[in-house]
Amino acid sequence: MLNYRNATIVSVVGVLTSLAIAFYGWTNTEPGQQVPVHFGVNGEADRLGSRFEAFLVFPLVLIGVTVLLAILPRIDPRRTGMEKSVRAYSATWMAVVVFLVVMSALITRIAVSDSTRIEPRLLLVLIGLLLVVLGNYMPKTGSNWFFGFRTPWTLSNEEVWTATHTIGGPILVAVGVLSALTAIILPIEWAVGTGIVLPLAAIAGLTIYSYVKYRQLTTV
Repeated sequence: MLNYRNATIVSVVGVLTSLAIAFYGWTNTEPGQQVPVHFGVNGEADRLGSRFEAFLVFPLVLIGVTVLLAILPRIDPRRTGMEKSVRAYSATWMAVVVFLVVMSALITRIAVSDSTRIEPRLLLVLIGLLLVVLGNYMPKTGSNWFFGFRTPWTLSNEEVWTATHTIGGPILVAVGVLSALTAIILPIEWAVGTGIVLPLAAIAGLTIYSYVKYRQLTTV
């Protein structure tokens, strides 16, 4: 039985919170005012946009994410795999919602305060924590089409799926922790580079691992 009650509640609360944040931002800025909506590596705004883009996009995205994440498990042909992944899927769902709400709050605070800078280190730490959550639950996922580390080889063989997610979980946690630490310690340019390179390296490594494991199990 697929039960995502807690994740759905968090999503609804997240949407309502983001709408409240949007209302606050809208009422504390002027009609036609251009506000920062995109930021460079150094945290300085490099593009201005409308109040709609700054304040209302996040609630709309959250509504879309909620609908999409609620539907996907119910249309997955591998329903038994999703049944094994309810806790992992729910935790990831909730973590994504919280991340988007925090982002909407940061963007709104900047717009209302007439600032043109966001703290990139904070964003990198948040992304690192999100990776920790994902990695912590990765070994607890069953084979499915929509959630987890999906390659042609993990989807073709249950044992490859299990092995890849068992090793991939701790790797993703380590990447998240390292990304968060480097965001605090290293110069910002290096921190951003590390935050990009480490996840990409982990994905590449796990892709190769899943292929090698598949070959080991299927080659006579």
